[in-house]
Amino acid sequence: MKTIQLTDKNVVQQILNSADLLTYRKDAIDFNLTNQSGYYTVNAKSLNRPSNSYGLGSLLVFKTAFTVQIYIPHLGYNYNIYLRVASELGVWGDWVNIRG
Repeated sequence: MKTIQLTDKNVVQQILNSADLLTYRKDAIDFNLTNQSGYYTVNAKSLNRPSNSYGLGSLLVFKTAFTVQIYIPHLGYNYNIYLRVASELGVWGDWVNIRG
């Protein structure tokens, strides 16, 4: 078990970072290769994002035995949020619009 020392008022962020759940990982260049837990910046040049989705936003990645990606376009563009899952072998399922 990993032990951390909580040192300031950002306790929740420290806990999330200690588990690598929401650590900022920079730009998502290719969604298919973005499989480390954390959150990423998405831009119009990011590859393999959902078809016809707005090109600016954030990508959340949760990695366990399988990988879950949640793409949230900037400013809730058209209120769409997308999700997909990769198997243990790294085979991606289709993007699903979970809100829209």
